[in-house]
Amino acid sequence: MFDFSEILAWFAIGAGAGIVGNLWHARRDAAGVVSKMLVGPAGAVIGGALGAVLFPYGRASMRLFDAAFFAFVALALLHLVWAIAHARRKPDEPDLEQDAPGNRITAQPRKI
Repeated sequence: MFDFSEILAWFAIGAGAGIVGNLWHARRDAAGVVSKMLVGPAGAVIGGALGAVLFPYGRASMRLFDAAFFAFVALALLHLVWAIAHARRKPDEPDLEQDAPGNRITAQPRKI
């Protein structure tokens, strides 16, 4: 079916996709970087394994393509979830992306 070196290749492709995913604007804080570096390889391994199961006699290069495609799909879904969560945020809540250390914008205390 597939060997350990193929799984490592899928993981490396997913890690590369996670690094490229960090160029997207959403969630550039530590949690965003870590989650992208976890979601990218997870999507790549799932995509590569799914390609190997659906097409057991296919080429290894096609499974690498499947891994890269599913890594970017997983990152796009993560970005979509963050966008929906950001849109549902209440207006009086501070924006955590803009309140990261090093930014000049700070959250104001709530007035009671």
